[in-house]
Amino acid sequence: DIGNPSEKKSQCNRTMTSPLSEQQKELHREYVKARDLYNECCRIARRAGNELPEEPQKPPKLFVTKGTAEGIMKRISELPPRSGMLYVCDELAGLLAGADQYKNGKGNFKNTLLTAMTSPMTGTEERSNSDNGEIIFNDHTLSISGSIQLSRVKHLFDPQHDESGLGSRFLCAYPDLPENFATWSETQVNIFSELDGLIRYLQEQGDPESDPIRCMMNRATQKRFIKRYEAFRRVQKENRDNNPGLAAFIGKCPGHLGRLILVQHWIACYYGEEQPGDITLIAFNRACHLLDYYIGQFRLLQIQIAGPEDLSKSQLYIYNRLKKSNKPLTVHQVYMGIRNNKNLSNQSKTQVRDMFEYFHSNGYGNYDTKKEEIAPS
Repeated sequence: DIGNPSEKKSQCNRTMTSPLSEQQKELHREYVKARDLYNECCRIARRAGNELPEEPQKPPKLFVTKGTAEGIMKRISELPPRSGMLYVCDELAGLLAGADQYKNGKGNFKNTLLTAMTSPMTGTEERSNSDNGEIIFNDHTLSISGSIQLSRVKHLFDPQHDESGLGSRFLCAYPDLPENFATWSETQVNIFSELDGLIRYLQEQGDPESDPIRCMMNRATQKRFIKRYEAFRRVQKENRDNNPGLAAFIGKCPGHLGRLILVQHWIACYYGEEQPGDITLIAFNRACHLLDYYIGQFRLLQIQIAGPEDLSKSQLYIYNRLKKSNKPLTVHQVYMGIRNNKNLSNQSKTQVRDMFEYFHSNGYGNYDTKKEEIAPS
């Protein structure tokens, strides 16, 4: 979630994780009771000269909101095999910028974190402060979610080039403020029960001791996936030289699509629309719609960060109008729209034409110079 300060990014994170937070609190309360009972039993056993009871295990962390990269890796290794953890960071810039500050700046935790986001971790990671000097992973995964201020994005990665590969691993959203943002509302929205029900349903699917549930696409879904895969590769190849940042993001999209399909599949299973393990076009189409949104958001991020501030705001205005109307815009319409917008600096029609050319050359729209209009790409 990318935005400016005081735009309710933290509240979104709290809403999303509230069911996990309640579960984690309950698990901790149960552990404290078991630990107190264990301590009392130990005192009785020692007085009687009997064998001490088995010590209760600490509950696994369902998600974390703070901690060093090294601490996170240690927590993940304590989870059951083939399970994972969610890291919800209120300010991602701190985590990502400081991930390699161990070992006198020679650490590799950023690479470890990013690898964990795209595939299960196996093997060992040597660390001096862990038991026997190493952390052991057994098909563990890590999901990272959080928020970051727009001004900090470019300090971490350049969306125009993304040489570090950092930006292409995240699905970013740079949402507009709603039209009624400044209006007091008595409307109350509570999605806790929906989120809690879905999370508990997912937790009930399989266990670390049994074979994992194999999810397979049916024949029709496989064909559609292959077509989409080939389209991604064509766009990646076309933008390799003129827009390497977009090419890097599109190059990761087959993996993003696969993960979004799995998410949508299990949501569909929860609501009885699909059967566990049998992925149909229902999940595929929803995942494609989601990924199209995130591709648009990445392009929007490129526009917002590139160029002078006033120009990027004007480009953002054009982009939003194209997305909302899904119809061609003329030079005159944009010229008048910018002129009547108090938050934008006036642009001449020549400057509007130049912005249309920029959009066309970067794949954000199709500019017809004769009609002087730009249509959504």
